[in-house]
Amino acid sequence: MIHTRNILTVTTLSALLLLSFTKAAYAESCNPIYGGGPTCVTIGGLMLDATVMNPQTNKMVNGLKVNEPKYNPGSIVTFQIKLINTTSSTIGHIDVQDGFPPYVNYSTGEGNFDTASRILSFSVKDLEPNKPRIYNIFGRIVASDQLPGNNSIICVTNQVVAMVVDPASAKDTSTFCIEKKTQVAPSPINKPAKKLGFPILTPPTKISKTPSTGPEALALFFLIPTGIAGFFLRRKSKQQPSL
Repeated sequence: MIHTRNILTVTTLSALLLLSFTKAAYAESCNPIYGGGPTCVTIGGLMLDATVMNPQTNKMVNGLKVNEPKYNPGSIVTFQIKLINTTSSTIGHIDVQDGFPPYVNYSTGEGNFDTASRILSFSVKDLEPNKPRIYNIFGRIVASDQLPGNNSIICVTNQVVAMVVDPASAKDTSTFCIEKKTQVAPSPINKPAKKLGFPILTPPTKISKTPSTGPEALALFFLIPTGIAGFFLRRKSKQQPSL
C-alpha cells in the first residue's frame, strides 16, 4: 500500500514537472517597468520591443522618466515596435495591438486604428528567424487645454501586445511624460520703462514764400521805366536857367 502511494506521488510530481516545463516554453518573460506592473517581451521565441523617441536626442528609448526630456502639447510623438523571431523556424502569423496612451491621438502608421477602443491593430506574416520587423507609428499629443488642469506634468504609457497563439501573448510598454506649459501673466517688472526727462521740442520749420508773379506784379514791372523817366526830367529841369 505504501509502495503504491509512493508510485502515485512520483507520477504526480513527474506530471507536474512536465506540465511546468511545457508551460515554461511558452511562458512570458517579465520585467518590472517604470510606473509599476510587469513588461513581458518574449513568448514562444517571439521577442517584442516597444520604444518611444526621446524628443531631445531623436533616439528610440524604452521609456522616459519624469526627470527626463518631455513632450509638449500639440507635438508629434513617435512609437516603434520591433519584432524578432528567436527560433530556428518561421513564425507564420502574428497579431499586434497597440493601445494608445491617453491624450495622444493616432496620426499615421501601420494598421487600422479604432477610435472607440483607441487600439491600433495589424498582422505580421512569415516572420523569419533573426530578421527583425520594425514598425514606426506616429501620434499627436492633444492641445494644452485638453490636458488635466491640476497637473503640469502628465506621464502616460503606450502598451503593445503581440499574439502568436491566443491567449498566449508577448507584451511591452513605453512610458513618457507630457509637460503642460502654463501662461504667466505679464509682470510690471517686464514692462518697458517709461522715458524720463522733459520732452524735446522740435523748432518750427521756416517757410520761405516766393513773391507772387501774378498780374499785379506785372503792372509794377511796367511802372519802373516811368519812374526812371520822371527822375531824369526833374533833374533836367533843375539844371535849366530861369528866365
